[in-house]
Amino acid sequence: MCSLEFLLLAISVVKAFINPVGNELISRSLEEPNCTCPLQAQQACPGHCESGWTYFRKTDACFKVFYWEDFDVAESICDMKGGHLASIHSFEENEFVIELAKTGVKGDNYLKGTWIGLKQANYPLSMEWSWTDGTKVDYTPWSPGQPNDNKGVCAQVFCDYMVDESLVYRKWNDTKCSDKMRTFLCKKAALH
Repeated sequence: MCSLEFLLLAISVVKAFINPVGNELISRSLEEPNCTCPLQAQQACPGHCESGWTYFRKTDACFKVFYWEDFDVAESICDMKGGHLASIHSFEENEFVIELAKTGVKGDNYLKGTWIGLKQANYPLSMEWSWTDGTKVDYTPWSPGQPNDNKGVCAQVFCDYMVDESLVYRKWNDTKCSDKMRTFLCKKAALH
């Protein structure tokens, strides 16, 4: 188990709030604790993130929003930060990503979406989708009629309400990897 000192320090540096979807505990780390849990107790110790990243307990991962890049540059930035474009594996994680990346401004075109790490890496030889972090594709809330492979081999999620496109709100779309999206989300393992 973690020491009482660690728990008190963690409480003093973490501001917690409840996500409206599923009452998932989310924390924003203000600074890193300067102690670590014993190796055998790491699973019981709470994860945390470096400053500027947001913790999602269910996947024990840290997320951060960045702005206006194409897919490949976005993935490179995430890689330099120690992660990948976000992979999403559940309804709860999708809702967490949406809440984190939304701007509150109604979108008027698909460039207002958010890059996630889903891509058809071997297109046109293969139509198979894969996550840039190598995890299994096990959740795909595509918008109606998507993916339609209309020059799109990279995936985005619509985090803000789209004018005249209510059916795509909170759903995924395939689009050209060379398009610069308003936001992209990096994901990496939490610190212990």
